[in-house]
Amino acid sequence: MKAFLALLLLLALGALGAFIGQWLIEDPGSVRILLRGWRVEMSAVTAAILIVLAIVLSHLLWAFLRAPRALARRLALKRAAAGARAMLEERHREATRMLARIPPSSPLALAAYVGAARSAAAAGLRERAEALLERAKRLPGGAELASAERAAFLIRAGRAEEAVAILRADGRPPASPATRRLLALALAASGAPAESLKLLPGLAKSLPQARLEALRRRLAEALLAGAAERNELSRAWDGLPAAARNDPAVLRAYTRRLLALGAGSEAARLIESRLQSDWDEMLAEIHAAIPDVPLERRLRLAEAWHAEHPERPRLLLALGRLCREASLWGKSEDYLRRAIAAGAGADAWIELAELHLGLEDREGAINCFRNAIVLLRHGQDLAAVARLRRPPTPAPDLEKRTAFGMPEIPSEPR
Repeated sequence: MKAFLALLLLLALGALGAFIGQWLIEDPGSVRILLRGWRVEMSAVTAAILIVLAIVLSHLLWAFLRAPRALARRLALKRAAAGARAMLEERHREATRMLARIPPSSPLALAAYVGAARSAAAAGLRERAEALLERAKRLPGGAELASAERAAFLIRAGRAEEAVAILRADGRPPASPATRRLLALALAASGAPAESLKLLPGLAKSLPQARLEALRRRLAEALLAGAAERNELSRAWDGLPAAARNDPAVLRAYTRRLLALGAGSEAARLIESRLQSDWDEMLAEIHAAIPDVPLERRLRLAEAWHAEHPERPRLLLALGRLCREASLWGKSEDYLRRAIAAGAGADAWIELAELHLGLEDREGAINCFRNAIVLLRHGQDLAAVARLRRPPTPAPDLEKRTAFGMPEIPSEPR
């Protein structure tokens, strides 16, 4: 069907051409040009052909004049592709050489120079990297990008204060999300996490939610850890955004800092209030180790939480510690064995070893310590975990009697 339609179209075009040719033969027309005494006369067909030839020649001349620029652009694109591949394959010296040869007039020059500087720094060519960043800085829009790359170099070198000074050199807030993230990291590394936290709302659209939450958590923990006194810690906690205060990891850091500053009772009240609405077994474990709370209350609350959230490894471990502290040896061993079964790891084995030492069972304690070492060395290696030894339970002392059936009084130890 398509071939038939193409044949019909070809026949129609042939008929139209024949008709136009016959029409031009009968009357080809005339074109006259008079210019400063000069007179040119030709047929309309000849004029049309000359006009078409002039258009074709002008296009050819324009393409000839643009050929060097097009060749240079194609060569720059080829070098950029080769340099980018070399950079991805960590052939940094070759990447530096290829990307640095792109001319400044190329649209790829800014990205190429910054990438070349990054490869030069990775290859240890620090002076070459600085020279390339200086070239990038002179290009339109390259000042902030070059400053951000310099700041990244300084942060990796542990010179965060200099990075902050570079990023704040013009006195204006960073425009790009990457520069704002670098400034936040530099402020956090230079001991100013509070200022760094103020920049995070501007990164909500540019960073994935998981990375943003992880960065907020790190900054909040650093801010709380830097508080040297109780009032300073309260101001730091109150100044955190609501998303950070609701983060269980940040709350754990806050309660640990409260304990370090001697405010155990306040930490206990905060944990008890939080666990009523949001369960977190790590907070429950911290509560079990607060010495300011009476042992009976800690044990009672831990058992109540265990009834609501059974077989949680860290909570079982905390219960084992509390029972050992209360000299409830049997319950302590039961909780610790259940914690080991639930995956509490080496901490539970060490706690069980302490229990056996308290019972003067050195062989059981040695087995527990050996199992803890195996877990610490091999992690979750199932072959190693399968070799763990179960510590023997101390056998109760049997009552000794004399030949006449009377209970024998044990002798005093020498």
